[in-house]
Amino acid sequence: CGERGGTSGAVVCGGCGDRGSKHSEVGAAVGARMIAHRLANVLSSEAGRLATAEAAERVLEQVRREMLGALRKLAHGMSDNPVEAISECLLFTVVGCAITGEHAVFFSLGDGMIVVNGRATRIGPYPDNAPPYLAYALLPDCRGQDDLRFTLHAHLSTEELDTFLIGSDGVNDLIDA
Repeated sequence: CGERGGTSGAVVCGGCGDRGSKHSEVGAAVGARMIAHRLANVLSSEAGRLATAEAAERVLEQVRREMLGALRKLAHGMSDNPVEAISECLLFTVVGCAITGEHAVFFSLGDGMIVVNGRATRIGPYPDNAPPYLAYALLPDCRGQDDLRFTLHAHLSTEELDTFLIGSDGVNDLIDA
């Protein structure tokens, strides 16, 4: 979570609970900070970059590409076997928002929950409880790269924004309970 140059944002990341990801909470914590930082950097140069949904999608794509480069470098720095480092530590979902003086956007990659002005968007569940994770794009056997892009769930003027909630799939578990 952070604010820079009139732009505020929040990012929640949830680690992979199974599939051999022994330390995915580490990747989730690091990933949330990295994504929030990159998003703030991109938007600090020109907050108008969120003026349209298409512009917001371009910003999110830039953040995604920068994140993949950073995660690749991190995985290679963590281990002689970067595939193992990715699988054990860097599989996480992302749910976030960016809010400027004029526009607000809400996005995700993976499972979770976004509520904007009382309108809930449940993201997932996915077949076999296997949501798309950003770092899958770094694995040699990755297929379906289109699933590994941020999804823009809401784009509205900041004036229209009254309340919001973003959460990982744990919010969905609470609702189900």
